[in-house]
Amino acid sequence: MENLKEKTSHVVLKLQHKNGTEKTYNLDYVDYSISKNYPAIDEEIGSTSINLSGVIKDEIDSFVLEWAAQKDLNWKGELNVSFTDNEKTKTFIVDFKKSRFLGLSHGFTWDSINHNISISAELLEVTINGVSFK
Repeated sequence: MENLKEKTSHVVLKLQHKNGTEKTYNLDYVDYSISKNYPAIDEEIGSTSINLSGVIKDEIDSFVLEWAAQKDLNWKGELNVSFTDNEKTKTFIVDFKKSRFLGLSHGFTWDSINHNISISAELLEVTINGVSFK
């Protein structure tokens, strides 16, 4: 199998605040994990956690910092990965209606600023390629 990185057309994270402000970020790296939380003894159904981690290639800006400083879950968005495989473009979409920001890492050296910003968040009310994880 060929290297996916060579095939990748774009990896984009689009964020939107409840006030309608929206911004799109190019990602250098992204992954998500789906974890099933087993129910408590008195519960019939457990919950599902979906965590996103990635590296933003763009410079840090106040919009990302506002997401990091959030005190509410009113940030929704979409992760969109598009790549070409056997001359056919395939798209992978993770859509979320709420998010809980978990972490941000931004590095500096003596003579430069690292523009790769690592982020992590818990995603809520998620649909992955049409499959709902609410």
